[in-house]
Amino acid sequence: MVRRGEPAGAMFFILEGDVEVDVQPAPVRLGKGQYFGEVALIRDIQRTATVTTTMDSSLLALDVSDFRRLMAQYPDIKESSERVAAERFQAPKS
Repeated sequence: MVRRGEPAGAMFFILEGDVEVDVQPAPVRLGKGQYFGEVALIRDIQRTATVTTTMDSSLLALDVSDFRRLMAQYPDIKESSERVAAERFQAPKS
């Protein structure tokens, strides 16, 4: 889906299936109802992890311009997204 180091143009919501996020010390699986890709959009940086699907999956993409518009219109969503991104970005990398 996305590769560490690539530019970020969208975040993704998992509608069905699951994905594996390649982070250290162990990969993390995300499933239906979860999302990924927000860290790079919030921090305006390149992708921080590689994410692959582990089965047939359906994802919804929110492109960066719509993401920024959503964050500006809904401060509660912005706050929640920033909190999750901070937790994910600060997770142990050893």
